[in-house]
Amino acid sequence: MSYQRVEIPESDIQHQLDICAQLRAHFSAGGRQPLAMVDTYGCQQNEGDGEKLRGYLRAMGLIFRRTSLRPTSSS
Repeated sequence: MSYQRVEIPESDIQHQLDICAQLRAHFSAGGRQPLAMVDTYGCQQNEGDGEKLRGYLRAMGLIFRRTSLRPTSSS
């Protein structure tokens, strides 16, 4: 399998950041602060991808939990 480098144009990145700003404004206007949790498994690359995802979510105005909201089984 050959490696192919793909470069994302700066305009595409700016478009993504603009969307993040719009979402942040939407959440702020509604007086909401949504929660997020990013749980990463695997290698260091996965952790790096998780950090990028957390950055985008933070830019959108989300706050983070350290644990899941899912109930745990008592068995």
